[in-house]
Amino acid sequence: MRLALADIKKTISRRGGATRLTPYLLRPGELAREIEALIALYEAWVGRERLDFPPDRAAELIGDYRLARCLTNCLAEDYEWRSPQWPGNAGADESATLAEREIASPTHLRLALYDWVNDHAGGYLSAANRESALDACAESLGLRRATFDTLLALDSNAQAVLSRLGDAPPTADGLASQTAPRQHDRKEPKGDHNSPRRSEFRTASDAIQAASRLGPRRIPRRCHTLPAAR
Repeated sequence: MRLALADIKKTISRRGGATRLTPYLLRPGELAREIEALIALYEAWVGRERLDFPPDRAAELIGDYRLARCLTNCLAEDYEWRSPQWPGNAGADESATLAEREIASPTHLRLALYDWVNDHAGGYLSAANRESALDACAESLGLRRATFDTLLALDSNAQAVLSRLGDAPPTADGLASQTAPRQHDRKEPKGDHNSPRRSEFRTASDAIQAASRLGPRRIPRRCHTLPAAR
């Protein structure tokens, strides 16, 4: 997943009239407790809907919103928000009715509602008759109103459920090691060989080009320290 340069933790300085961009490179063992807390947050949410997921909690745990954003993007390799399978929690009779009508997704159901409104309400639902019209539409489709409302938005972000992609959760050290550069891949600035976790580039363009030259084998998918070349 690509990140905008503005979203990456970094420093920008000027030396000798040249602008230097220094991306922050997370090392194994660094922020271990904070990353473990972030992983624990995701683990606690497995099987739960996105609606109530705290969007700012990652930044609170890590202490830096840019670094937290990069880490949550890294965690997308281990966790995924998935829409519930159709037809959700519909009953057996309701599922059979939907199958008979060849309504096999929220999109199909919304099209059925669109057709019903055109046929029975002149193509428009006012605030005054909206609820009664939706009740009538749900009944015509053999659905309870609660089921109808849920299925209409079953593919929305709010109803997506968090799933873990692997058999076990990631470890803090493993997550950090995926974002650490290999020693022979680093571009060290002349006269500064003591920085344990930073690489310098004269411009943002240089940084992007350097990332591109490393290729897919040397840049793990989780490595979001640098944006991919466009």
